Amino acid sequence: MLRSLGGAHRAMAGVAGVARRWSLVLLMAVGLSACGGGGGGSGGAAPSPPPGETQLSSSAELGPAGGTLGTQGLRLDIPAGALRSATTVSVLSFTPEAGELARFRFAPAGLELQVPAVLRVPVAALPAGARLYWQVDGDTVLLPATLEGGTLVARIGVLGFTANGGVLETAQASLSTAPRVAAREGVQSVSREGLQADAPANSGDLVVALANCPRDIAGLKTRLRNAAQLNNLTMAATIFNELQALMADCSDASAQQLEQDACTGLSAAVAQASATPARTFEDVRRHSSSLMGAMAYVQKASASCPDNLLNRANALVPEAFNQFLDTLLAGVRDGSLFEDAGPRDLSQLFDYEANCQLMALDAVCDRFTDQIYPDLLDAMRQASFNECRQTNGTLVMSQFHAMGVRFGNDAKFYDHGRFSVADVRKDISYCTDPRVELRVFEDALDIPAEIVERRQNLQLAPAVGDYRPLATTQVPRNGSLNFNGVFRGQRCATGESLPADLVVRLSTIELARRALVNGNYDFSAQPLDLVISRVFEQTGLSTELDGFRLSFHLEGGRCVLPAERGEVADTVVLDRRETLFEIDVGLPGQAAQPGLFKGPASLSEERLQNDFVRLTETLSHRSSVLVTGQFEEIDPIRARLTGARVAVTAEYRSVDRRTFGSPNTCQFTRIVESVTNINAGVDLPEVFLSGGLSIDRPQKSWRLTGPSLTLDLPSQKRVSTRFENVLGDCSSVGLNPSNESLSDPISMNVLFSVSNGGTGAGSSVVTGPITEDAQGRLQMMVSGGHNLTDANTGNYARTSVSMQLADR
Repeated sequence: MLRSLGGAHRAMAGVAGVARRWSLVLLMAVGLSACGGGGGGSGGAAPSPPPGETQLSSSAELGPAGGTLGTQGLRLDIPAGALRSATTVSVLSFTPEAGELARFRFAPAGLELQVPAVLRVPVAALPAGARLYWQVDGDTVLLPATLEGGTLVARIGVLGFTANGGVLETAQASLSTAPRVAAREGVQSVSREGLQADAPANSGDLVVALANCPRDIAGLKTRLRNAAQLNNLTMAATIFNELQALMADCSDASAQQLEQDACTGLSAAVAQASATPARTFEDVRRHSSSLMGAMAYVQKASASCPDNLLNRANALVPEAFNQFLDTLLAGVRDGSLFEDAGPRDLSQLFDYEANCQLMALDAVCDRFTDQIYPDLLDAMRQASFNECRQTNGTLVMSQFHAMGVRFGNDAKFYDHGRFSVADVRKDISYCTDPRVELRVFEDALDIPAEIVERRQNLQLAPAVGDYRPLATTQVPRNGSLNFNGVFRGQRCATGESLPADLVVRLSTIELARRALVNGNYDFSAQPLDLVISRVFEQTGLSTELDGFRLSFHLEGGRCVLPAERGEVADTVVLDRRETLFEIDVGLPGQAAQPGLFKGPASLSEERLQNDFVRLTETLSHRSSVLVTGQFEEIDPIRARLTGARVAVTAEYRSVDRRTFGSPNTCQFTRIVESVTNINAGVDLPEVFLSGGLSIDRPQKSWRLTGPSLTLDLPSQKRVSTRFENVLGDCSSVGLNPSNESLSDPISMNVLFSVSNGGTGAGSSVVTGPITEDAQGRLQMMVSGGHNLTDANTGNYARTSVSMQLADR
């Protein structure tokens, strides 16, 4: 797994959620930790001495119905519903200390109220500018209050220090402890850590004193910094508004000091970010939080900082992210980022990209799709291939393949790879390093004698992507081919063995089959021996052939990937015939044969397929293909068209609809629509026909089973992604619609099926005679095709094959 990325997650929520909370207010608050003038207390003074003797007190047992009590003019109104049960509540009045007008204490200290209480202090006997403060361990913090009819009125959610409604917790705690945050009818709870003080249970005296701008500003800065540490946006916004209101009442000198503090804080954040490279994402988050917070503080304070400082601050955020990506990319490329075969998903990288996009760092974010994802997928492919080769088992390679299949893009693995899903399928076939010993014998039906100089040891896959599935050999017509070796069976991503057979074919004709036994296809205990004369008997091919090609396939297997959350059906993979390797067998010493057939040929196909459903995809296909040219027989089972003219119009449409997630958190339906258009008219020097037409000169007959050909054509592809049925909070996932256009060549395989008048598309064979003209030249008129239409859907498939051939 990725060491520095931590565990892989199924949803982009954690880190992206943090980035999303980088709003202007919170970032401004974070920046205060680097700003000057942020100390607590009265301008940094020592804690106040203990208060004097108790003067008066008021006590009452109150219950859920609430009640009122007070002393020395102070009145506390506890509304109904504030207390859960009967509680003895007290208000104590102390002799005020120097510089104070009054001092009170509430008991039980720290009692949380379910509904805020109202605190009233008459101002008739107080000098102008009197305010209410909480005092905790020497820190004097302004308690917001309004003047209503000659009375200072404040609302409190706890009996004790509130920091704008926060609860004073008395338990010992450290700054590393996760804060407890509660929201209850506007009453918010701040943790003990936010106070940065070990307050005793009876802390939190209410003090009435005259306004002191330096002290009050310092206290608000302390509260603002505490709110930022708690990630409490509501509290931070409220405190900053209080700070602005206080600045309006204070002198210009204080406002100038606030501006100076903002620039000083920005300078400190710039210096810190410049001095420490961002090698982890936590470094990026810390630098960005500090810089962007300091910049927000500058903006809020309307501070005029030097341009070079502002420019440097703006440049440092993308610079920090780029530094992190440099480290990440280096780890991908040198392999230090991996353990075993690497990560099984990319969700942690998606988290990082989501953060990058939320920070609007477009140029930096492009590095994910241009460098990070492609390089990482290359490394993951190589690591999976290496583990397969080391363990001689395909499980990890199959799991990597399943990852790409689930994403549903055959062209680019996981939508970002430099390779395709089909390439990884080949990796599964070759990663166990299959090797074949090929031996050639003569006099196979008498006393076989090996032609030692023709022995070959075939290594089919020296390295990932370097596959050599084709070999050639020469075999006497009275001889045989012997194959010796062990092929490891393949495994599904779920761990089960792929239940496929290893089949040897000449064209479409099966020559031999081996079942999977104990996880292997074993040709060592029982070597595969193919006698040439028996091959001709088994296939019915003419002995005049000068060679043929043998193909070794895996056939009949399938793996089922159980549907994951949000998927509507299981996914079937590894179910197609997979060619492992091929041998071109030359047959020297062929007797002279008559000339080969040649003549004009025309092949056409028209097809319409609407709304075919495959798992989560709905597929549609419309095509028209016309190929004309000069047919030339290469041997009785191989042919080509020379001077070919190809006209193709086609449209392939796929709509993949998948639902992800849970409605309790985030659920959405992703619709990926892919449309590929081909509109080509090309001239080709030659096009090879695969199978379909067999010519039997001794029997003077031909046999048409449907030739096929492969065309490489230009295409235009449009891929669009949109999201529907969004439920829950999906803001961290980044559900951004997209549109992409590609101009890529496409390999198009066309089968010109024929029918003998029946209704089955591939059920028939058309045969015909070879005749002689007056001069004794052989000639034949080859004609076939079919016309199938579904009356219910309107889908159709129409083909036509026409050739006028003569012996050259």
